[in-house]
Amino acid sequence: MSEQIAMLFPGQGTQKSGMGSPFIDRPEFSIAKEAGEILNIDTTALLCNDELTSTHDSQLAILLTSLISFEISKKQNFEIVGLAGHSLGQVTALICSEVLSFEEGINFASKRANATQNCADKFGGAMAALLGADPSSAQLLCDNFDDLWIANDNAPGQIVIAGNLENIEKAAEISRDYEIKKVVKLPVNGAFHTPYMQEGAKELQGVLSTMTFSEPKYPVVSNDDGRAYHNGEIWRDKLSVHVASPVKWRDCMDAITLLEPTKCLEVGYGSTLAGLAKRCTPDLPVESFYEGAING
Repeated sequence: MSEQIAMLFPGQGTQKSGMGSPFIDRPEFSIAKEAGEILNIDTTALLCNDELTSTHDSQLAILLTSLISFEISKKQNFEIVGLAGHSLGQVTALICSEVLSFEEGINFASKRANATQNCADKFGGAMAALLGADPSSAQLLCDNFDDLWIANDNAPGQIVIAGNLENIEKAAEISRDYEIKKVVKLPVNGAFHTPYMQEGAKELQGVLSTMTFSEPKYPVVSNDDGRAYHNGEIWRDKLSVHVASPVKWRDCMDAITLLEPTKCLEVGYGSTLAGLAKRCTPDLPVESFYEGAING
């Protein structure tokens, strides 16, 4: 009997220059070249050489590296029982589950990156990780300010808040009053997954209204409510709401366990989600598949 596998796809912040270069001579690299033709950009340079300083380039490189890794993973003898992706990784999951066609998925990811970056440029903002926080202490901290929100509930002891930069700095000063061990500002220029992204969400509603959503090959877990969906059309609304609402990754991992996998694979560069999974669901084995994709 083959293993029952749940796949996890990483989001922004996991990128590294040259992350796609190990795949350049593999047949699966044709995925990147096809994306380049769709978007009229040099994806070979993007994956192998570029510094990935912009939101658009970083997200596209992460997406393509995950899609290449997923294609290689099909050679393994296992059964996929479900997919989940963190933020941008949710779009990757929907392409891999065939809810979105490759072309529409790539185009949407590009437009999503631009829409959210435009909001960041317009409204500013910042994000910070609260180490040692739980959702209630993080919420109490945010309640001291008009525009500070929980953006990610990633795992026990790791909550990310986002909003006005000045307020994040003030929150850091009083964080120990809420038994939060440390506040670490993240290297992003924007308050993603907060109301600061509402204009981007509205813009994406128009994009999504013309797209085709198919029934999923595998159930996909939603970031906004931590539930696995076997319905494709539900994502027409969820993908716009998603950019301005928190990522409930802890709930996503709980939903993954209900699908009863024997193991999770983080499919794409790095091991960020593998690390979070070990904290959320310590009894569920989890591995990063990036090295396996290189050697597979």
